[in-house]
Amino acid sequence: MTAAGGLAKHRGLIAAVVLASLGVAYQHQRFARAGARYDRFDLPGFDAHVYVAMATRPSVFTVAPWGYRLLTPALVEAWPVRTVRAFRDVSALALVLTAALLAALAFSLSGPVAEAVQYRFLVEPVTAALAAAFLLALASGAPVAALALVATLGALSKEFFLLLPPLVLIERQRLVGPGRALRDAVLVAVPAVAATALLRVGWTPYLESPLPRPGAALVATALERFSESFPEWRGALLLGGLLPLAVVGAWLPKGRPRLAASAYLFLVTLLSPFLNPVAFFPRDVPRLLLYALPAVLPLALVALDRLVPHLGAPSPPRPPRSWVAWSAGAALLAAIGFTWSGLDAYRRADLQGPRDGPLVLAVCRESLRTASRLARGEAVSFDLADPAFVWGETPLHRFDRMRWFLREGWGVRPQYGAGDAVMEGPQAQILVPILEARGLDVILEMASDTPGRVAAFVNGQRVGDAGVGSEATAFTFRLPATALFRGDNLLTLVAPAGTRVRRLRLKPA
Repeated sequence: MTAAGGLAKHRGLIAAVVLASLGVAYQHQRFARAGARYDRFDLPGFDAHVYVAMATRPSVFTVAPWGYRLLTPALVEAWPVRTVRAFRDVSALALVLTAALLAALAFSLSGPVAEAVQYRFLVEPVTAALAAAFLLALASGAPVAALALVATLGALSKEFFLLLPPLVLIERQRLVGPGRALRDAVLVAVPAVAATALLRVGWTPYLESPLPRPGAALVATALERFSESFPEWRGALLLGGLLPLAVVGAWLPKGRPRLAASAYLFLVTLLSPFLNPVAFFPRDVPRLLLYALPAVLPLALVALDRLVPHLGAPSPPRPPRSWVAWSAGAALLAAIGFTWSGLDAYRRADLQGPRDGPLVLAVCRESLRTASRLARGEAVSFDLADPAFVWGETPLHRFDRMRWFLREGWGVRPQYGAGDAVMEGPQAQILVPILEARGLDVILEMASDTPGRVAAFVNGQRVGDAGVGSEATAFTFRLPATALFRGDNLLTLVAPAGTRVRRLRLKPA
């Protein structure tokens, strides 16, 4: 086949990619002109800080549930440009791919795509591309192994993908019968569920993963969120007029076979934000409707077909070739195996507390940097009298000025304080990052207006005590290797309220 013949054969795909690229480029330019520019010192929100932290070291856990969404940060880490630009490139390419698989211009110029372009530090573009690929593979009669591969990659991108395997039952029961369709749906779901459980149970067994707990309380919360927030996002629900067109298309003869699958996909897309156990923000709903576009666009095209005929007769799914099924199965096993082997056992402190993006970035970066220095035999010192990290003023690259190592018991937002760290109650915690379980000396310069004893515990094991008075005095507590683990260890001080810490020094024993 000549080059011209090859191009002619694929002219539809080429045209779709070109149109999709133009639409996404328009969205980028639209927000660039509006001043929506981000760099590594200026990020739009909490999620952006978490995903940028993940992209630095995806193999090390960050904070639940974002830390389990590995695929996009891993792609960003592998991208040959700096992190912020890599997020822009990966998001743009994923949106172009999704648009090319769907209705190019209608998708790329839609409101949800505009939201995703504006807030580029998210997993939605890659997840949406995988969702479109899943639906296309399902419609073309792809083997179960291929569907399971896409579903597993999707689950590694975002847990929303676990809601898609029932589409296999809905779509295939009229072709192969309900029994075999149910079997196929289960086989597609099992690897995705296994990969999700692997991350939560095998990688971070010490954390309670925030998953929705079924029950009346969950339903009541979802209904309350829906009713209270509906006025804020009801306009976005129309999807620029695509939803009314889809409703019309659903009742036309060509649209009825797609109705059940489209209705299910639209329903789970719309409801899932209101079941979020971590937090709910109405402004997120227009962006998350990105997942509803694959449900709406095919039916909207059916409606338009009555005005401008463009749809041909649907071709029956082709039976998959055996080598495709075997290749997909091998790729599925490789994906799960590669994911598991690439995970780092570093035990991350629970960062599910206040939604403080700079703090998450600081803990993730500075803890690993400190642990690496200690592993090389270097001592690390923190003088709390040094200039502090000021929210909104200090550049994000100066995380060395943030007191990221102060955990519970030091007051409200102690990471942004200045001067001595003061215990508010009878105990307080200090984060001690370790790469290797080896003996470590912790030297604390402390004082207290109320003389008394200071007892130190690391991960619950007592490691010493000392008397503290009004004069600042340096005390050394030796942390034995047997009490430490690879990760963010917690040193707990039990002392009179008001005890002050002026300096902290970590030194390999």
